[in-house]
This record gives sequence, C-alpha cells and structure tokens, in this order.
Amino acid sequence: LETYTITYKDEQGNIIEGLTPSSYTINDATSIELPIPEEKEGYECLGWFSNGASLVTFLSSDAENKVFTLKYKELPKPLELPTDGTFLFKAVRKIKHSTLDYFVYQPDFTGLTVPSTSATAWTWTSLQPDILTISAFSTMTVVSPGYAIVKATYSSDTSIIGYLVVKATSDGIFISSIEEANTKVEYEVTFTDEDGNVIETQKVEEGKAAILPTPPTKDGYTFYGWSADHFNVKENITLEPTYIEGESDFAGKTVSILGDSGSTYKGYVPDGYACFYPTSTSDFGDVNQTWWMQTINKLGMKLLKNNSWGGTCVSTTTGTSATTNDNRLKEILLGSEAPDILIIFMGANDAGSNINMATFESSYKLMMDKIKVLCPNTEIYIMTLASNGLYNDTTKEKYNEVIRSCAKEYQATIIELSTLYDQSQYKNYAIDSGHPNLAGMTMFAETAVKSMLEFKGVSVPTE
Repeated sequence: LETYTITYKDEQGNIIEGLTPSSYTINDATSIELPIPEEKEGYECLGWFSNGASLVTFLSSDAENKVFTLKYKELPKPLELPTDGTFLFKAVRKIKHSTLDYFVYQPDFTGLTVPSTSATAWTWTSLQPDILTISAFSTMTVVSPGYAIVKATYSSDTSIIGYLVVKATSDGIFISSIEEANTKVEYEVTFTDEDGNVIETQKVEEGKAAILPTPPTKDGYTFYGWSADHFNVKENITLEPTYIEGESDFAGKTVSILGDSGSTYKGYVPDGYACFYPTSTSDFGDVNQTWWMQTINKLGMKLLKNNSWGGTCVSTTTGTSATTNDNRLKEILLGSEAPDILIIFMGANDAGSNINMATFESSYKLMMDKIKVLCPNTEIYIMTLASNGLYNDTTKEKYNEVIRSCAKEYQATIIELSTLYDQSQYKNYAIDSGHPNLAGMTMFAETAVKSMLEFKGVSVPTE
C-alpha cells in the first residue's frame, strides 16, 4: 500500500517535529484525526489549516502528501487608562480635506481647559500602534479595527497629559470609552454553500473580519466572491458563494505579491520593509480594500506572502531592496513553500527615477530568471504600469513595452493597467502622485480578476 507523509508547520513555516500521525496509508475512506494542538498562553488556538481551511480530520483516501499549518490568534488584553492624565478628550474631529476626497481625524480640544489648542504644542503617542497611529500634527490613521488610547503630552509642561479613547474602524475613527473598549461584542458569520448548507460558522468581534474558508467548487462554474463583505462586521450575517459560468482553478490556491508601496499594508509585509498603507490621506482603512486582497478574496485564493516594499525598484542599481536581490526574492516564499500564483506589480519607481531602459530590461530579466529558479511551478501574472504623476504616458509606455516583452519571454500573463485611464485622469484614482485610492484599488482588482479569469477561458460578465 502506498504511504504519504504528513508535515506539521507553525505560521512562520517552520516544521513542528514529533507530532503524530506523520504518515498515512491509502486503504479506504477512514477518517484520520490530526493531533490536538498545544495551548499557548495569551493566545486562542485556531487549529490546523490546509489551503486556508480549518481541519481536525481528513480522509485516508486523499492520496497526497499533507501539510498542515497551526494558527493562533492573540487574545485581546483589556485596555487600561493610565493614571497620570490631567484631562480626557471628549470628541474626535472629522475634517474634510480642502482639495482631495477624504477625511482626516484628530483629537478635538473643544470644551476642554488646556494651555494650548495647537496640535504642534503637544507630543502625540498611540498606546496601541497596531490599531492606530497618530502624527506629530495629531492626524490619526487606522491600522486595524479595534480600540486604542491616544496620549497627548504638553511640550512646555510635561505634567499636563490628556488621553483619548477611540474606536478604529474601516468607516472612520470615533470617540469611545474604556468601558466600551472592554465590552466584547461578537456576531455570528455563517458561510454556506449555494444550497444553504452550512460550511462554517465563526464568532467575529464587532468591526473585525471573518476568516474566509475555501469556497466549495461547482462543476462548470467558477467561484466569483462571497455574497457580502466579510470585514467590518456589525451584525449576524450569512455569506453564500457566488459563481459565474466557466471553470478555473483559482479557489484554494496560494498567492504571493511582489510589489512596491502601492501593494503594501502594515502587518502584511516583512519586518523592516517600508510601508505606505494604511495612511491618513487615503479613503479606506482595511486591508481587505487593497487591490491585492480584493483580488485574492474575489477568486477564493489564500495569501502566502506579500513581498512589497515601499520605494523599491526592479533595477540592480538601486541596492539591496531591488527585486533582483536574492534576499528580497526569498520573501516570496513561506519557509521553503512556493506560492501557486505570483502577482508582480513593479516598475513604477524605476520609471519615476528614469532608470536607463537597458538597465531596466536586463534587471527585469534577471529578476524573472531568479523567480523561475525559486518558484519553478508557480503561475506568474505581471501588472503593467498605470498612469500617475511620477512619469508621463510616453515614459510609462516605454517601461510597459519592456514589461510585456519579459512577460512573453518568461510565459507570464499580463494584467494590463496602462489603458484604464491616462495621465489627465489619474488624480481620480490616486491620493497623491502615485498611490491608488479606494477607486484605484478597486479598478486594479477588477482588472486583475478579469485578466486572470480570461486567461483560464472564463468570461467575466459585464455588470
């Protein structure tokens, strides 16, 4: 009888030794139980995962080597208001930007007796920077949904200290209290198949996101997103899979991203990488609104690694952050695991820096050579450059010609962004000279989904 291996890994991709069973033999459809995970103080064990799905058993008739990843979620710690405060903010200011279509949020001094209402007279600190950050000018930015405490210290007299408790959501930033922050509100998110049979039910804290399961397959059809958003949960909801006619094999596949600042998001890129998003100047505040996560969720895929680094180039002349660098490229992998799919969105900073075209082309080819060695069985999709304020449309097209040529040479599929809009229109889709706003993110995602499905022979319906 043929025997297959079972490998257990932690979330960093490291192999966990000594767990059983470590192999199984094909004989019938007997259910094989996975080992009970160890408890971890301060964390909730989410269990064993395979291709994004949580499992406790599998069938001995599966006939394949298995890899299971153990996942934990850190338990939230109660917020405590420090005792050294001399006043408490009562409100948050929501201010419309004078020229761009977004709001900024700041602590509001209205109704307070303080020595100065000038933001620059105070030193600002977020006590929960994984939830919210605050600038020297007191502008707050949501990093992830949750509650946070902001500290304001008067620069001329550091004994004068104010605190602000806020609720950070993808809808904005709101005044809150310690009592509200420490009162856990949960909702049920239920995932069903098309016939209403329950796949999975999850308890999700208010404002946070459910973990998307691998969608069920349907003969002759392609998964095309869940029936509603799974993030910023505010009530009990049921999500059903939606499908379009034609078959593809994206659902359940793992994906890595190779990009620059337009593809970053704090907490999702390797430590030490420059990260642009989230930012107070954008009109969105949830990772699920980025182009790459929208694409992943719409096709039912799973993120393996996001190897995106703000300000970086392809060119070998730009140092160790270049995507030709071996250490940089290794971050495509999770441990030694290569993604099923790699999406590359690089070149904007090369074009913006006027990197010599011959250097850009040789660097792009070197990058692709190394990726092919690193990920020999990975499907590769390459995004061309969209119009923006870093370069004109003539320059954009010169770099895109190189990108398209390399995609053809290395048998990668192009995701064409260059024709979505021209330079005279880019400000409708960006928050500055080059970073997409929510409209730009959504347009990039829709284009990526359409291109990837059409490569598989699936036509996306016109909505």
